[in-house]
Amino acid sequence: VSKGAIALSINDYTNDPAVIAGVLDQALAAGAASGRVVQLGAGVWSSAKAGRHEIKSYSGLVGDPSGKTTLRFTNASGGLNIIDTAGTSGQHAYQVKLRDLVLDGQTVVPKILTGIRLEELELRNVRFANWTDAALELTDASLVNTHRLEFGGADATIPQPGLRLLGNTGTIEFH
Repeated sequence: VSKGAIALSINDYTNDPAVIAGVLDQALAAGAASGRVVQLGAGVWSSAKAGRHEIKSYSGLVGDPSGKTTLRFTNASGGLNIIDTAGTSGQHAYQVKLRDLVLDGQTVVPKILTGIRLEELELRNVRFANWTDAALELTDASLVNTHRLEFGGADATIPQPGLRLLGNTGTIEFH
């Protein structure tokens, strides 16, 4: 159950990828603690984080509904993980939302978005671009609801899977 949003505007920060990585980590942690989504304003947000940003239960990442929010990952170990604190042996991550975003792996990130032990994941108006292994990888996911997913990018991306399902992945609705 969302309790509002933590709104971030690109105009409030220097667009230095190292600064944005820290801002994004801090906002996602606050969102997880309060059950709120992080709302990224229109613009190009570049993260140079070595390692992945984590999205926890009852939170998420939402861009500008105009479709003009891009989140770029410039480090080869970057990207997003949806996972609860205990990981694969722990509990599920519940009710996570990703909406109105372009997630760009800059042709250096193997997997842009991974999810482990998920229930009630909502992906709406999300475009994946420029990955090297799989754009979206879900393990042990159930009740995934998708509306308008796009997979695209450089020619090198095309032979790679857009979606990889692993483990005991259950109901996924595509719209």
